[in-house]
Amino acid sequence: MFQIDDIIINGETYEVSVQGQPVHLSGKELEILIHLVRNKNLVLSREQIYNAVWGYEDNGDINTVTVYLKNIRKKIDPDHKLIKTIWGIGYKFVN
Repeated sequence: MFQIDDIIINGETYEVSVQGQPVHLSGKELEILIHLVRNKNLVLSREQIYNAVWGYEDNGDINTVTVYLKNIRKKIDPDHKLIKTIWGIGYKFVN
């Protein structure tokens, strides 16, 4: 379980709350968020995030990461204070 300011993330129960209110994240959204939190303050490329969540054998599109991060931000970080885009490189979770 992780607590970042008013956000609580429980990876075991797949529950997330913001300011005490439950927020629905899909399984992949939650996996991405947990991966970013575990690697706090490190810049992760879309490829690194994709491989960590979907696996190296998956032949999907890494642009999927961008779409998922957009959805995650809408739900828990609309001001982009926690998940920063490092243009041309990737994403970083800061706190």
